[in-house]
Amino acid sequence: MLRYLKLLLLFAALLMALGPPGAAAQVTKTFCVDGQSDGQGWTWSLSGIGLPAQQVTTDGVPAGGNATALAQQWVRSIQAVQGDPPGFRARFERTNADGKAYFSITADRDFTFGVDDCTITGNPNGCSFNPTVLEVASIPDDGGGLSLLLIIIIIVIVVIVVIVIVIIIRRRSGSSP
Repeated sequence: MLRYLKLLLLFAALLMALGPPGAAAQVTKTFCVDGQSDGQGWTWSLSGIGLPAQQVTTDGVPAGGNATALAQQWVRSIQAVQGDPPGFRARFERTNADGKAYFSITADRDFTFGVDDCTITGNPNGCSFNPTVLEVASIPDDGGGLSLLLIIIIIVIVVIVVIVIVIIIRRRSGSSP
């Protein structure tokens, strides 16, 4: 039984060390939109990932629209200019209880992201455009989400329990593992 547990722990450690497939080759940056829309459209640019150098103009969200509507509009606009094959993807992440909305962009290599004439990536002050967008290291947890590490730990525990149950059943039935 100890042999099985050692193998399982080794396998779990290997999974955590490797991370998800393709993770090392991709860059993901997360952005926070904070505030309400002023009703105006905006221009944005992604450079370093094969898009044309010019900025892309997106329609605005009606005045008073919340951060969620702005972030979702931005994601739709980014997804609309995908190349073939796509070198990046945008994804709406979530809106926290404080009303701040988060989206991420994942690309095959490092990139610079900007709005109007302001560079967002690497800018600790963010950019005020309609309202404010800021690059963040991670999305603050509202307390309702599970981290990837916690999920992996739960899966490992469940697998260990199943293995122990199988071993106990086999021993009671007279066969050995």
